[in-house]
Amino acid sequence: MLPRSSQDGYSRKMSSAPASADAQGQALGWRIPRKALALSVIATLVLGIPAVAGFAISGVTGVIGVFFGALVALRPALGMRPLSALGLSIPGALTAAVAVTVTDQPVAAASFVALCCLLVAPANGISDGLLAAIPSVAAVLVATTTTVSPAAMIGWMLVGSLVAITLGHWLGPLPMSPGIDSARSWRHAAVMALAVGAVTYVVLAWHIPHGYWVALTLTVVLRPVGDGTRDKAWARVLGTIGGATAAVVVAPWLPPWAIYTLVTCCVLLAVGYAITKDYARQIAFVTPPLVLLDASPETTGLERIGTTIAGALLAAVIALALTWWENRDTAPKLSPDS
Repeated sequence: MLPRSSQDGYSRKMSSAPASADAQGQALGWRIPRKALALSVIATLVLGIPAVAGFAISGVTGVIGVFFGALVALRPALGMRPLSALGLSIPGALTAAVAVTVTDQPVAAASFVALCCLLVAPANGISDGLLAAIPSVAAVLVATTTTVSPAAMIGWMLVGSLVAITLGHWLGPLPMSPGIDSARSWRHAAVMALAVGAVTYVVLAWHIPHGYWVALTLTVVLRPVGDGTRDKAWARVLGTIGGATAAVVVAPWLPPWAIYTLVTCCVLLAVGYAITKDYARQIAFVTPPLVLLDASPETTGLERIGTTIAGALLAAVIALALTWWENRDTAPKLSPDS
């Protein structure tokens, strides 16, 4: 754990920052404070050890498991006690294990992904985005075309989660995002479940190449974010499309060692923006590792860009429609006397 003076000073600095993640992001721009950057470098190096071990033992499956495990645990680890964060990481590991067992069953896979979307609603009541990574994990793994051991996936997911929790404990608790009101949270979760479940079924039943990117992008972009839904939805759209496009452009020209180096750099920056609570820019750097680790020769970059854009635009349309509906419900009405 950080020395108490450093930890308290850093926590006070984060607590005194603007309460809104958007406001904080606008204040800092693309700049990451030096202390947050140093911490993200340490976190990335520590996370790299199990990732390398995972690759040596299980190949890309091990790397993806460690990456997804850390991604699921990152939000809880930065704002909760270790045991609480571990408790919230276990559903992520179980999600991964179930997802890799229903890859050839479109109805079961779509139903399971929809259930994962609904799982996010009560968690959002505690803190916005607390378990937001779980639907993304499910959307990716139900579409995997390789045989993956559920036990191995659970193991590597828990390894990644434990590393993230250890780092979160070392950093000390940071302020958590406020929760979303229950009605709004469940409304968004239900709409996301229907949209992502339907897309997952179509992709698997019709064997659409790389079509799971539409479902994945929906889970990333379509989230309840309070009154700023419209601006944040577009920030996620641009971040997702930009990150995926950049990764697709460079992937065909890079040798494996360069791809893993770039993945490491993206993880470093994603952790840095997570520490500063700049989630829009965090998404821009979370997306490239998913593309680069899935950069198979038989899949063209155009397919990845096309499915990413399709998912992002579909999510934006749904998010804007929900925003319009919520504003319509809460718009001030004229009194009879006016």
